[in-house]
Amino acid sequence: MNRELDKVGRDDGAQCLGVEPSRLRSLKRRGVDDGSDSLYDSAHMPKAQQTRVSRFSIEARTAVERLPFSAPAFLTCAAAGDMKPQEPLHAPGAGGETPAGETPAGDPRGQVFAAAGAAGKRLLSVKQEHTREVLTAEEVAAYALERGAGSRPEADGIVGDDPELLLAVTVADCMPIYLHDRRRGAVGMLHSGWKGTGILLGALELMCRRWGSTPSEVSVLLGPAIQACCYEVDAERARGFQTEFGEESAVQRAGAWYLDLQTANRALAERAGVAEISVCTNCTCCGEGLFSYRREGPEGYRRMLAAVQAPSGNTDE
Repeated sequence: MNRELDKVGRDDGAQCLGVEPSRLRSLKRRGVDDGSDSLYDSAHMPKAQQTRVSRFSIEARTAVERLPFSAPAFLTCAAAGDMKPQEPLHAPGAGGETPAGETPAGDPRGQVFAAAGAAGKRLLSVKQEHTREVLTAEEVAAYALERGAGSRPEADGIVGDDPELLLAVTVADCMPIYLHDRRRGAVGMLHSGWKGTGILLGALELMCRRWGSTPSEVSVLLGPAIQACCYEVDAERARGFQTEFGEESAVQRAGAWYLDLQTANRALAERAGVAEISVCTNCTCCGEGLFSYRREGPEGYRRMLAAVQAPSGNTDE
């Protein structure tokens, strides 16, 4: 299904972002920091006149943190326990199955958000594969109708505008990225690790194609992730990351290389023309109260759930 979706309407999104479709596809393959031929050269995509970047930290002591964002944005912490997806994603018994990959009321993830004041909302998720694929909530629902209730398409991001849904991803060192079109009310929830860095561009493109969103009207929040203090990688990966996302996206200290997911994604947002960026400074690996794949190991790591809700009521004019 995803291959079919990729053939439909993507060029419209490229034009919305002010670039030729072929240049957008080229960027997704090659990255952004390739000199004068970059998609983000000012001749092709003007930056926002002034990008406002704010930074914050969370205490991560409660089960669920509500993050400072223009749309309702949530993150579970260690106190909530492991948010590993429950299979199947449907409730047995009378009344049939929960539709479209939504999480039933008995699922612990839904219970956590009910305690956080989001009772009655439904969680919508995808099968994460460390890709740059983003789908609309309607596309996720259509996939479930075709394949059966509880089925989830492979993707790492969802965008939607239904206030009754909580769009959700799980993270454990990878970066949760929250988006909100302040004018139209649409939101997005992304899972972005080193392989998926650049998914932000696909989300902006899809929001443009679906709702007419422009980056200058979209707020972006970069959630807690493993930071450059802890994200040690080999030299080959670091240099590849620098080639794709700029010199500052990886740093070298005492002969070791470290990736900086935060800097890479912030640069992508700024170059795309996003005017409001919020950055969480917590490191999931060395900070307290958060789960970390690298710290806990592949056999014992636990997951946090990140979710965003489209606001109900008025949006910016």
